[in-house]
Amino acid sequence: MAFVQSNVGSIADAGTLAYSSNVGSGVALFAVLSFTGVTAEGLGITDTLGNTWTLVRRFATASKGIEIWKAHCPTGGANTLTFDYDEAITAQIIISEFDGFTNGVSTDQQADGANDTTSPQLAGSITTTQAIGVALAMLRFTSNFSVTSWSAGFTAISGVTNRTQAAYLVTGTTDTLAPAATCAANEDTIGIVANFYETPGGGGSVVPILMRQFRVGRA
Repeated sequence: MAFVQSNVGSIADAGTLAYSSNVGSGVALFAVLSFTGVTAEGLGITDTLGNTWTLVRRFATASKGIEIWKAHCPTGGANTLTFDYDEAITAQIIISEFDGFTNGVSTDQQADGANDTTSPQLAGSITTTQAIGVALAMLRFTSNFSVTSWSAGFTAISGVTNRTQAAYLVTGTTDTLAPAATCAANEDTIGIVANFYETPGGGGSVVPILMRQFRVGRA
């Protein structure tokens, strides 16, 4: 499994965001959304390849809300996402692609967290049960902030106007993960962390057995 690409944007309701290059076959697609205000939320995502997008987790406080969405992409090609919100607002969005998910994208563990004027800012803590997978963490900051570093092993994905940040870790063993971002100063944030793994393949095939009936004759 490996990170392939990402794109970012501030997208209005019914707006679109495209992957910069064609997505592959048998990949996982993710979208992290962040809103200003507790009432705003995503209602759905569609894309030009016809993939099914599923909400993984949503977390909100009185001033901001965040979500992680996922989709399995069995057939690659040019792909543009359209976003539907419950209000006519603009959300900050980071989309990403990871290979190595031929059979599908299953969610292992997930959690969220809130930080009150602290640094580093914790996205949440999980203990994974799947050895091989991708952990995705996101943070929504109250104001424009620049992240100086993430927890060891996590690689940052470009943020949007510095209010929304995301990072990933390709896992090789089960572990307790508590991804956090360090900034130059304390800040209020909310975050989500989730781990994903390839859906196990189907069962083995049934081999038919040909039964022959022999008739014993008399001489």
